[in-house]
Amino acid sequence: WLGIYADYVNTFNAVNQGTTVSGGIPDPEKSHEYEIGLKGEWLNSQLSANLAFFHLTKNNVQTPLPAPFVNKVAVTGEQRSQGIELDLRGQLTDDWNLIATYAYTDALVTKDSAPLDTVIGSSGPGNAGNRLANIPENSGSVWTTYDFSKLGAKGFSAGTGVFLASNRPGNINDSFSMPGYARLDTLLKYQHKVGLSNVTLQFNIQNLLDREYIASSNGFASFIHQTTPGAPRTFLGSVKVEF
Repeated sequence: WLGIYADYVNTFNAVNQGTTVSGGIPDPEKSHEYEIGLKGEWLNSQLSANLAFFHLTKNNVQTPLPAPFVNKVAVTGEQRSQGIELDLRGQLTDDWNLIATYAYTDALVTKDSAPLDTVIGSSGPGNAGNRLANIPENSGSVWTTYDFSKLGAKGFSAGTGVFLASNRPGNINDSFSMPGYARLDTLLKYQHKVGLSNVTLQFNIQNLLDREYIASSNGFASFIHQTTPGAPRTFLGSVKVEF
């Protein structure tokens, strides 16, 4: 009923774009990560949980430069993200299930110099100690679905869920903050067997209450302040055929 796991990953992430002020090609971004966790099942697998601790470090993180250094970058940074993740899945009845998640993320710049320090050859603290942009310290979701087949509506199910995020820095300088938000989503699904194929019709409504909130920021630096609003009430339909 209880499992313990651990993993370690050393990764070549991607080639950094752009060139340095001297015309050189930036070093690629690399990272390493380890994770330790517990997985458990109870009540004849009707309740399961996963608790994980993770630690991720990225090196050679690209830092954009302000005007007049258009399309120029400095590769000076190291960023660390660590925290815990908890997932709970419960089968409340044969027809009703619940999924809940929570994450605490401590994401910081651990090594950096101010972008212009790199250009002029000096060394400064830069953004070291600042939180990473767009990453909430606390986030989570609760989602539940119910199958109405036993109530005479065979193949029909419905669900609803809420996603929550705390306030997030708007840029790597932490010069402004985006407020937290909660978003409510719903779905209606119909499943039917046609011959040897399974057909699923699904209709989703995202942001059911049509709340206004800030979804993200470009997160560049103190000289750019751009944010993106969350999508308004959105209707999505899909058809899936499995054969």
